[in-house]
Amino acid sequence: MAKEATALKPVLNFSMPGAGDRTNDPNGWFAERFPDAVEKYGPAFMQATWIDQHFQKNVIPAHLNIDFFAGVLGGSPQLGHKVVYFQPEGLFFFFDPMVDAYVSTTEAKLELLLSNFLIRCSQACGRLVDIRPLVDTFRKPSVLNTVIERAKAMLMADTSFFMGKEGHRRYVDGRFIEATDELSYRLFVKETIVPDPCASVAVPEAFNRYVVFCARNHLSALQRSEFKALVADVIREQYHLGIRHDIDNGRGQTTHGWRGLSLVAHIGDVANN
Repeated sequence: MAKEATALKPVLNFSMPGAGDRTNDPNGWFAERFPDAVEKYGPAFMQATWIDQHFQKNVIPAHLNIDFFAGVLGGSPQLGHKVVYFQPEGLFFFFDPMVDAYVSTTEAKLELLLSNFLIRCSQACGRLVDIRPLVDTFRKPSVLNTVIERAKAMLMADTSFFMGKEGHRRYVDGRFIEATDELSYRLFVKETIVPDPCASVAVPEAFNRYVVFCARNHLSALQRSEFKALVADVIREQYHLGIRHDIDNGRGQTTHGWRGLSLVAHIGDVANN
């Protein structure tokens, strides 16, 4: 006896319009474009399969491989693409052949790049692929941010990456920063901190002045978390003074800093020196 029409529940297929040959393997789509990442970190997704009433195998990209997508952000050596994370400044840099230097980019732009890859993959998928995870689940900000955080660890460049004769140059705010140029925090100590036996410099005050110094001289600034240790090394090297923990912060409290130094009254402009 035939079933009533109301009892028949058609299988829904989700797809997006796109050009080119269709694929029923999202992992294959990414492997074709990023073979090095697959070799290092494994396939893009853990995929589930099921057989429909027509005995056709359907694919669901069930879980995203965070390491794979963080590796994808590192670029393709064959195409000359390379992205690194420079922890002292808390920035991602990509090599731009147009200027023959590394240029900074934002985390938001990298998330957008990942999102675009997922959409393009979903457009290439045939009707036997459930693309909902590609279009929705894996493109959620929380997932993309997790990939970015993993990429910071995986793509972290050594501190010498932008330093010395073997270092790489950068292009920041319309000017080139050569690897042999003096570093921003060293210039800051040289230009703004002077011996003064009756004075002291607190770390928070020094960092605030440092940020202004970098902005006025078009220099890349360190993160606050990196500033204290690196500047302390320069001050120890130049003035033979160690960092103290009993510096008055001006509000009746103590903080880290240096005794026997002071900040100059006006921050000079390196370009005019």
